[in-house]
Amino acid sequence: MARRVAVSWSGGKDSNLALHRVASDAGVAVVCLVVFHPPKPAFRAHPVAMMELQAAALGLPLVMLEVDAALHGGDHRAAYAGCIRRLRAEHGVYAIVTGDMDLVGTMPRNFITEVCEMAALTPPMECLLPLWGADRRGVLDELLALGLRARFSCVKSPHFDASWIGRALDDAAVKEMEGIRERTGLDLCGENGEYHSCVVDGPLYRSAIAWDAVGAAAAEELEGAKGQAEDVRWWVLRDLAELGARLEEKAPL
Repeated sequence: MARRVAVSWSGGKDSNLALHRVASDAGVAVVCLVVFHPPKPAFRAHPVAMMELQAAALGLPLVMLEVDAALHGGDHRAAYAGCIRRLRAEHGVYAIVTGDMDLVGTMPRNFITEVCEMAALTPPMECLLPLWGADRRGVLDELLALGLRARFSCVKSPHFDASWIGRALDDAAVKEMEGIRERTGLDLCGENGEYHSCVVDGPLYRSAIAWDAVGAAAAEELEGAKGQAEDVRWWVLRDLAELGARLEEKAPL
């Protein structure tokens, strides 16, 4: 029997590539996309409306699990572990797939691996990391070779400016990013938060996601966002409803 898994979802290139890798495994059945979110989610880099469009295009349920540390004595990890237990009890999930490539900040271990262990389930909830330790340029090359079409949904200075918002992450963009890396130390996959992306089409997508504006016309500048340094500028996609984001029928192959 195929192992029932959930993909930890942001809608970006990494979670999409992780989904693509595990979906090709005959021993795995992807049963849902899961979003772990705070009590009042305000995902500007990865809008919930975009994730809903992606789930519809992929034909998979989007499961939203609230991580409320206040219900666990302020313990953020315990709140996550509680969500892991819900995922098993309510959806029969035995493994969580993430697109994580590396450790974040000062964390000594992968966070999802840690909270899966804290959930103390029998059998244990596994954490699958198909992109862990991946070569950054190799990830982008694989993304493009597979036909996963991504666009920039959030960018930060000094690496980028507003003109990158909504732009396709294609060969031309990767070439420019390599030049930026030489000047600023950019991680090509944005693993230090330099940029975020959203996938709008790919081999597993039954419909494509489209909107009409790119660059400055699609961008909104954030000021005073949590974690934003005073000398760093951030731009994100404007409200998707304003941009006319929609599903479009794909041409037959």
